[in-house]
Amino acid sequence: MRIGTYLAEKHGLDVTLIDYPDGFMATNLRSEKVTILPYSDEGATHVPADAILVLQAMNPWSIFPGLSVCRETRLIFWNCLPFNLVPALPGLREISYRTPALLMASLSTLLAGRRKTNRQLVEAMHGRHSIFFMDEENVGAVRRFLKARVDDPVFLPIPVADPDLSVVRQARDLHHSALRVVWVGRIADFKHHILVRAMLDLDGYSRQSKQAVELTIVGSGAFAARVADQGSELEFVDLTLINNVPPDQLDAFLTDRADIVMAMGTAALDGARLGIPTILLDPSYGPVSPAYLYRWLFQESGFTLGRILFDPASYPGGTPLTDMLSDFTADSQRLSQLSLTYVATNHALPKVATKLVYFAERATYKWGDLVDSGANRRDWIYRAFTFARNLVGRGR
Repeated sequence: MRIGTYLAEKHGLDVTLIDYPDGFMATNLRSEKVTILPYSDEGATHVPADAILVLQAMNPWSIFPGLSVCRETRLIFWNCLPFNLVPALPGLREISYRTPALLMASLSTLLAGRRKTNRQLVEAMHGRHSIFFMDEENVGAVRRFLKARVDDPVFLPIPVADPDLSVVRQARDLHHSALRVVWVGRIADFKHHILVRAMLDLDGYSRQSKQAVELTIVGSGAFAARVADQGSELEFVDLTLINNVPPDQLDAFLTDRADIVMAMGTAALDGARLGIPTILLDPSYGPVSPAYLYRWLFQESGFTLGRILFDPASYPGGTPLTDMLSDFTADSQRLSQLSLTYVATNHALPKVATKLVYFAERATYKWGDLVDSGANRRDWIYRAFTFARNLVGRGR
């Protein structure tokens, strides 16, 4: 929505967003220059031939069934999650994504056909400049799990509004007040484990340093209850849970409530662009070990907004949380300026929007190419799983 609005208002492009009538974009769009096209799984939402259809990359058989797309429509995949194009056994997705051995075994046997199909799709779209990767973690996933050959990948980072580099955040006296830490983000399957680890480590820091810590968690999701249960066991951290902050109020909320942001993905950028030192957290589908180390967002490379964790051997390098928070106490303004500069250099909306326009003009893969490849046909294993699930449901 951000980049679409910018392209319409600043570049004068004809931008249409497709969303469910009650979806996030449909309910939060404020620009009159952007059109919202209502979508329904049972309907037929028409995409014209002269359009460029930009979709978040996904297993192509799962592309929204209510889309009616012309064969000549150009198609772009934006790969924004490492497992977007990595198939997993139906019903075993979460355990597969936290167990590389199981995932690789399934990709070599029951899912070998789909793996080959997706590999060929990635290579075909890459060869025609039509698949963009938000960061090097996403490229690494298709190389590792699909064995796709992706040389010289096209990187289109996640954008945020251009930061104000003149911002100077005043250091607070933490000798007489609490350190205020804020998490922002959905509490989803791959996010809640690292959030729990951060909560425990903050509690340990507060116990060890005698520094009061206030942790505010902004977010909702299927695993919110688990996080709340864990929060009730914290001994030293003062925890506040907030279901939601409206997007147009988030900047003011973070500016007023956060000394440090802990987040992944776009939420990490939302904090750093305000000059708030931001600790980048990593997604995991399983519990995160106490051996996990932390790093500031500005210490990352390859536009990465989180690296998939499997076991401790796979954890990225970093620094103990206690040391990072001591660094913050000693020189928060330096960390603030480094955060601003990092976002301005790598994720500022004007830069990313200009990249998208340039890359989109070169993209030549068409919807008809996808149809002819057969990649959007549902595989037997997914059909069988759906049939069995429906059969069980009717029997109840």
